[in-house]
Amino acid sequence: MKNRLFLLILVIISLAAVSCKHTNQVTISPEVPPTTKTNSAVEMFNSLLDNEFTCNTLKCKFSAAFTSINGIQGAKGTLQYDSERQSILLNATVFGINVLSVLVYNDSLLIINKLSKTYINEPLDVLYSLYGIRINEPTVEDLLFGRVLYDYCNKRHMTLSLDNNMYNLHLGNYPDYNVFIPKQNLRIIKSELNAVFKGKDVLISYPAIYTDNGKSLPSQIDFSFNDDEFSCTVNLSQFEIDSERGVNVNVKIPSNYEKARF
Repeated sequence: MKNRLFLLILVIISLAAVSCKHTNQVTISPEVPPTTKTNSAVEMFNSLLDNEFTCNTLKCKFSAAFTSINGIQGAKGTLQYDSERQSILLNATVFGINVLSVLVYNDSLLIINKLSKTYINEPLDVLYSLYGIRINEPTVEDLLFGRVLYDYCNKRHMTLSLDNNMYNLHLGNYPDYNVFIPKQNLRIIKSELNAVFKGKDVLISYPAIYTDNGKSLPSQIDFSFNDDEFSCTVNLSQFEIDSERGVNVNVKIPSNYEKARF
């Protein structure tokens, strides 16, 4: 289980670079009375969509540390994304040794384990059977770019409130989903998901932000679960966005590596 948690975090990090922007605009359901509160929530939601970060290529460094009942582990490495090829490549190092390459492409997952000289090449949906959560590109993109998780939004339960200069945008009752936005800017600083991930509540916060051309994306993401069995912090740094040098998302499976399964 420890290795699976470690692998899941690496996969989540690798999906962070995808930046396909939602074009869906939320409208009020005919069954819902068009109250001012509901209208304000829809306006806030659409404003958040309009301010989403997008790019064609992204390259950065990452570091990840996570704690579970088995102790503290971590990894460092580089992440590259190419929107034209719809590919994300992550190379991870532990204690300075390149141990893992993760390539996400066409909803498939290729993992090359350089320590065991094995590889895994499976559809991304295989993670559902392991963790009980549906890992798909749009949802993880939204989570790691500090955006609303569109797949969890419920238009009939969308409301907006303001308390101590902090907006609370409520987006659904199951799972109970809330995002928090400071009054002075349209940036989500925290998301809460309840009754999800096999009953474990999830808190995602964005304490550090990188800004490019007026658009912002998290440079730090904190994950935690309500049972204190698992928490994770991911730091992204040294961004190269739409660089003239481009990115290299090519990876080959060595001929002497054996195929493995989760």
